[in-house]
Amino acid sequence: MTQLDGSSLVRVEPAGQYTIPTRTRGILARGTAPVEEEHDLPGRGNSIARVVSACVMLTLLAALVACDFGPTPPGPGPLPSPIATVIFPRRTPTPQIELEFLRPNPLVPLRAADLDAALRRVVDRTYCTPAWRSDDFPASLSLPVRPVEGDLLFVWNSSGTSDYIAQPRAPTYGLPAGYTISTSADSTDGTDGTWREVVRVTDNRARTRSHRFPAAGARWVRMTVTSAVPGPLGDEFVIDEIDLHDASNSADDTVFFLGDSITVAAFARCPANQPSFAELVSRADPDRFPAMIDGGVGGMNSGFGVSVVEDWLDLNPDFNVWAIGYGTNDAWQKVRPSVFEDNLQSLIDSISEAGRIPVVARIPFASDGPDDRNIRALNGVIDRVASRNALLPGPDLYAWFRTHPDELGPDGVHPTEEGTRSINRLWYEALRPLYGISR
Repeated sequence: MTQLDGSSLVRVEPAGQYTIPTRTRGILARGTAPVEEEHDLPGRGNSIARVVSACVMLTLLAALVACDFGPTPPGPGPLPSPIATVIFPRRTPTPQIELEFLRPNPLVPLRAADLDAALRRVVDRTYCTPAWRSDDFPASLSLPVRPVEGDLLFVWNSSGTSDYIAQPRAPTYGLPAGYTISTSADSTDGTDGTWREVVRVTDNRARTRSHRFPAAGARWVRMTVTSAVPGPLGDEFVIDEIDLHDASNSADDTVFFLGDSITVAAFARCPANQPSFAELVSRADPDRFPAMIDGGVGGMNSGFGVSVVEDWLDLNPDFNVWAIGYGTNDAWQKVRPSVFEDNLQSLIDSISEAGRIPVVARIPFASDGPDDRNIRALNGVIDRVASRNALLPGPDLYAWFRTHPDELGPDGVHPTEEGTRSINRLWYEALRPLYGISR
């Protein structure tokens, strides 16, 4: 299906029926024409009898009127022949979700011949492996890029710290605190030439950040770290990977995974977690490589998510799809379903009002830890809220781990390495309609 503006659409039937139209960026839910439904034979027979009886009564009444008041009108026509099928429309329309395909923002090729061999690991799509580190400031790294027509999306990742943003008094490992990003169109070696500063950050506390900036004609991009967040490593920063995406057309293909320690484990993109969500999308469509941020914080529940989501949306203005993975700690802490529902709705409202796309996963089954009755109750809330808001259905992590408990670790809650790969695959399968990928 194609809109007037030429963008492609795909229709997805959500679970359940609901009538409130909701619109978020990229998602439109609307009522459709009533769907006709055939009823069973006993109902059909009763309906036929009622129709025939009504016709007979009308005929008798017409005859009586003719006897008492003037000339006899023409006789009635023949009774209708037996009705083969009686069809009644459903009262509640089934909505359709129209999903705009995410426009790709692929990785930008680098001019490998101009890249310092010692720094090639920082752009080799290998995460969780230190590639650039220093405690001598300012420290700079210049990347030779092939020119793009518009914007670049620059994403750096530091995996030494597991939580997206560490809680107060929690240690952090190797996070850049202050840094700038600059571009040059005339540098010959990444040090000379004219440079234009496009990003300046002074108080970072996140393990992964992204920045979109105009880069038309730029042949070099340089990151200069000026300070690190103090921690067990002292004042050293460590970056394991930098991804440069061509955002000339959009930054649609960006996914922020919001959740707890299960999210932390699943989306760290360490070699043991591969293939990641982004890798799976790229394998299905080589023109794509989604930008990802692991926004997990261990031990947190949906209430924490509500407390930080507005700030994190502001911190990540170019991240479009927000994949929500709260619930295990809510079930463990026996959060009331009504409170969980309010929190979940608040998250969805904040994300939607910011023009982003929320998608909610069902809480994974746990063989130990939280009571299974609590998990199932909160999953019922997720189903209801997703249906009410006409969301694209998220992955059913409960069903997967219920039938694959061997992919849970010794604590019965956190996934094994195989379990993390399954979570990435299930998210890929859930979000596949946004890519127009059939399998």
